[in-house]
Amino acid sequence: MDAYYLPNGVRIDAERLAELILGNVETSPQIYLDIETGTPAEIASGVSEKHLPIERYTNIMRDEAARSFIDEVLSDMASVYVINARIALTNGGWSSMEQFLEKDTDGWVHSWAQFISDEVWEYVDEHLMANPNVPIKKKFEGCGNCAICELMRKGEGGNQAKLIKAFETENVMQHVAQQLEEKK
Repeated sequence: MDAYYLPNGVRIDAERLAELILGNVETSPQIYLDIETGTPAEIASGVSEKHLPIERYTNIMRDEAARSFIDEVLSDMASVYVINARIALTNGGWSSMEQFLEKDTDGWVHSWAQFISDEVWEYVDEHLMANPNVPIKKKFEGCGNCAICELMRKGEGGNQAKLIKAFETENVMQHVAQQLEEKK
């Protein structure tokens, strides 16, 4: 996981920012990032120079993400749901597809939730790093000392063979940890 820092060294609350970005586009105020405290907030009025505007994830963007989810995830892993997911998306947008996944599948709504969350994290990264007003620094922090994080720290996260090996290692470690927990 990456952390984002303002020029004054303050860490940006990127998790809160991602939550706000996924908020209701039609009814919520504009999102701003306070460039002194790193705190994102919804502000209806009274904005100053210390507030960097952040655009919400629109319904059009969510519809595009839903299409990608169907093409990249459902098509490969749960093809039985693809046609109905496409129909729901076409007839009512991403929220209809989400309702279909929740009501008529065996848990694929959770995969969708993770997928849209990942999409928003990419959006946060792009928005923070590409803004021309405030030089934000990104630092990989990871989740701890797992094999995957270690690979990323070394700058080898793009090496598919090493990444697969790291995932295999972590899978074994999680399995061992689960077995040890069960023996308690």
